[in-house]
Amino acid sequence: MSTKASNSGGKVSSNNDDNIGENAVNNSRTDGDNIKKDEKKFTLEELKKYKYKYVGVKGVVFDVSNNEMYNQGETYSIFTGHDASRALAKMSLEIGDVANTTISDLSLSEMDVLDDWYIKFEGKYKRVGVVDFPKDAKR
Repeated sequence: MSTKASNSGGKVSSNNDDNIGENAVNNSRTDGDNIKKDEKKFTLEELKKYKYKYVGVKGVVFDVSNNEMYNQGETYSIFTGHDASRALAKMSLEIGDVANTTISDLSLSEMDVLDDWYIKFEGKYKRVGVVDFPKDAKR
């Protein structure tokens, strides 16, 4: 059964509108707000040290080091070492979008795209931590 993000309450639902519970995505916050036991908090500067290894999506850091597409010189390597939420939402490979952590100004359709990316990362890569955004960061 495939899942699709809907705008009703920010929940992810299946094609037949069954709620899938714990995998529900809430557009009003980042999933990085939910830190799990034994997870690391990465500042944006710390995350940069993990170029070609980690990617942040909606404030959650995933280990992508086993996927060749994130290796140095490869297409998606631009996302590594960053919370790439904005760029993923906009389907952009522009460094300006990758480096910009603001997602509050994204359109509903861009948020849906971001939710879809989050679900893909969550299903494919190991979650290793969360991004500790600066207090003054626009999110």
